Amino acid sequence: MKLAFRLRSGAPLTHAEAVGCMTANLALPGAGSLAAGRAVGYAQIAASLVGFAVTAVGFVTTLPWFITTAPRMQEMDPEAAFIAFWRHIRWPLLGIAIFVFSLLWGLATSFKVLSEHPKQPVPPRI
Repeated sequence: MKLAFRLRSGAPLTHAEAVGCMTANLALPGAGSLAAGRAVGYAQIAASLVGFAVTAVGFVTTLPWFITTAPRMQEMDPEAAFIAFWRHIRWPLLGIAIFVFSLLWGLATSFKVLSEHPKQPVPPRI
């Protein structure tokens, strides 16, 4: 299997291919944009990978803290518990926000590609 992140070149897209690009953008933001021939797909892929990495690293560092602290949080002052929780959960939330931004960016590009390649109406049968 050959995997290449290159811009599409050649013939214009059909509507079915534009729908396929939209589906690819849902799976990995930016992949469908590259398949549609949009250079913005490189930035979308980079943003989605950064968001995923920040989320993963933040979650891996937050999980041990949460496992050891969760039983004692009921006894803590609510404000102090919220501040401690916020200090640990903000990085995973930032990563999720970056990924969602890249997903929405990819969807906006997908809708633009779909609007440029409308479905061809089928002539009525006689």
